[in-house]
Amino acid sequence: MRKKLAVMMAAMAATAMVGGCGAKDAAPTGAETKPAETSVAQETEAAQEETKEADAHEAEYLAEFFDVQIKEDPDSAAFSADLKKVAGDEAPAVEGDMTWFSAVKAAVAAADYEELALSYPEDKIKDRLEQYGVKMDETNEYARYVAAALDTSLITSETAKKVVAEDAFTAEDEISLLMAIANANGDARNYLGMSNDPDIYAKLDQAWNSFILFDDSKLAEIGKEAVQNKVTTGYGLKSAAYSARFLP
Repeated sequence: MRKKLAVMMAAMAATAMVGGCGAKDAAPTGAETKPAETSVAQETEAAQEETKEADAHEAEYLAEFFDVQIKEDPDSAAFSADLKKVAGDEAPAVEGDMTWFSAVKAAVAAADYEELALSYPEDKIKDRLEQYGVKMDETNEYARYVAAALDTSLITSETAKKVVAEDAFTAEDEISLLMAIANANGDARNYLGMSNDPDIYAKLDQAWNSFILFDDSKLAEIGKEAVQNKVTTGYGLKSAAYSARFLP
């Protein structure tokens, strides 16, 4: 009887220990979700801050190299004027009111992709939009421009969804679109690539071998006189074509 009672007591003690551990373990489980939620919120906030900093940097770039001052609420007249500063006087004006659709159409033309857009038949427009996960009627007059803008990286698929949703066109959107146009036209930052690109050494070698020594008899004589008169040492003189076009 004593032995049976001892076994029962031991079993009850073990049950109490298991129940106690379960109760203690349950509390941290709920608590663990808070740091996870906080972490996601912090990452989102950090990403938003990073985007703001990038936009500010690109706005500074546009001001430095193209004399573009972004309005807080862009309108068609202001955007048209900025397009001409970035893409030249031949850049088209925005048609009608300032919307994402009119902005994309003007951007495609300013980046010299209008002929490409006009070459898209409706079946290709539909196929390209589906490839990017963009739901838009291929018969829409702006659909070909959205498809071409996606194919040429003027806009991203996420941006295309904003276009289709007819979201408001903001100052940040104008900055992004103008920089995409400048890049497409080869007028933005002039660089070979990133240091971790797998083909960066080949790019460096090709660039080195493509350098051309400047040779012009008239200007060479002027340069010679400038060096002799100690106006310049001649060191650091280079072609504007080799300008990196980065902010100082």
